[in-house]
Amino acid sequence: MVAAAQEFRAKISEAKKAMLIQYLQNIRHGDRVVYQREVGDIVIGHLVLSNAQLKVVRDLSTGKHRLMLLGGDHTASACFELTENFLDRLAESVRPQTRSYVTQFVNIQEDGVNIVEQSIEIDLLSPLENDLNLALRLR
Repeated sequence: MVAAAQEFRAKISEAKKAMLIQYLQNIRHGDRVVYQREVGDIVIGHLVLSNAQLKVVRDLSTGKHRLMLLGGDHTASACFELTENFLDRLAESVRPQTRSYVTQFVNIQEDGVNIVEQSIEIDLLSPLENDLNLALRLR
């Protein structure tokens, strides 16, 4: 009986991890891509993202935004939770007050999946401000 309970808990844990990876790397039903761009090869945190794509996604049910950086082979990604008014402030040309973002890194390797959450200071958004401002004003 104990073994069955442990197996059940392990399967629940695996399912939670799979759902988290889905959230961190994919657009879900109810999400809207408000901006996307190819950003090439980048190093962020402890990950190397080759042929990376950047997407800013809005969850229509909560109004929250996240910025996703996904390597071209989908084995590594970084997902930043943005403040709710981030895009509004950017459209108004107001720099975000904070440069520290809660970031979840996903690294998929042959021996398993590693997900690390940490607060990271990043200035990756600065070069994108003009593109984002233009995209938001054209909508």
